[in-house]
Amino acid sequence: MKTKILLFILPAILFAVSSCKKDPILNVDTNSISFEAAGGEQSISIRSNTEWQIIKTDEQNWYEISQLSGEGDATITITADKYDGVAGRSSSITISGSGLMQNIALVQNAPAEINLTSKLLISEIFFSSTLLPDGKNTCGDKYIKITNNTDGTVYIDGLLFVFSATNSTYPTTGARWIYPELPTQIGVNTIYQFPGSGNENPVEKGASIILAVDAQDYSANGGCNLSIADFEFNDVNDIYPDTENPDVADMLLWFKSSATITTLHNRGFESYALVKVPEGMSKETYMAEYPWIAKRRFVWEERNMDMERDILDSYLIPNEWVIDGVNLSVEEVLGALPWNSSIDAGYTNVSKIDNDSERYGKAVARKKGNGVPYQDTDNSTNDFEIITPSLK
Repeated sequence: MKTKILLFILPAILFAVSSCKKDPILNVDTNSISFEAAGGEQSISIRSNTEWQIIKTDEQNWYEISQLSGEGDATITITADKYDGVAGRSSSITISGSGLMQNIALVQNAPAEINLTSKLLISEIFFSSTLLPDGKNTCGDKYIKITNNTDGTVYIDGLLFVFSATNSTYPTTGARWIYPELPTQIGVNTIYQFPGSGNENPVEKGASIILAVDAQDYSANGGCNLSIADFEFNDVNDIYPDTENPDVADMLLWFKSSATITTLHNRGFESYALVKVPEGMSKETYMAEYPWIAKRRFVWEERNMDMERDILDSYLIPNEWVIDGVNLSVEEVLGALPWNSSIDAGYTNVSKIDNDSERYGKAVARKKGNGVPYQDTDNSTNDFEIITPSLK
């Protein structure tokens, strides 16, 4: 009798289990999240009885998600980076599982007020040079314009103008040097100092100074008249003699890794910065305390090459010393930008393709600000535009 009872009850139990199977549930407590420009964290609550996963709908990387998959209930944290752009940005994510799907919009606001009046700015860079009638290009008629974007007179005495130790591009061969990241410093291999003891070279409110590669008049060949420059790079070099304008003040050389005369990369592969060292710091003290001691890697996948070398002839500058920095790069061969995002979150150039024959005779300049000379959001992609050099 016991056996017969068990056989009779078993189908009923199976039927009851089958009839109690629940439908999949996937609910999220919001369909949009908004971040302020300062960034920060926001949470999403997921209520579910099934497996689920989160998918980014685009390749934006200004936010991170704490957990991309799971099963059952969960709380997910989304962390947004600080944002300095002039317009808001947005993205979206999709949470899906067992055929169910929910979309969540992510929005980050631009800063309520952008500080446009706080400092000296690199306001124009003419690096491409001028194309001559014979098809060659000039080397010397390049310049940097620095503008006082503050509300009063400032002195440029003793400030440094520096070139990046690394360039921003990867060659098409794929062979490249990979340098360690510098989140709190910048790496430089060319360092010049503006002359003066502290109150000799004033820059009035809204005024600019010109720093020339070679302070000569190139206008006869369609170039710029740089004889009116305020300062020039003058290299004392027996191998590569430099032309000096005695009426234009020379920059003081602290260090450069190259033995050739100083110029600006005419395709825009370098980054530049204006720097204020601590009061009383000498060249000797700086060079003793801030060498870039690290390793770099040479990688060439096509030839199965990967080797490590010491970084030579380069120095470090703490981010807090940097008054203004500008990245240059070319979109077609964009690699790693020398200045990190706290110095410049973007980059600028006169062309998007490498070796563009149309790049000559073009400069990059800051856009006009609202009530002040120039815009400054620490993002050169937003702040700069292409112009005919203002000294032409």
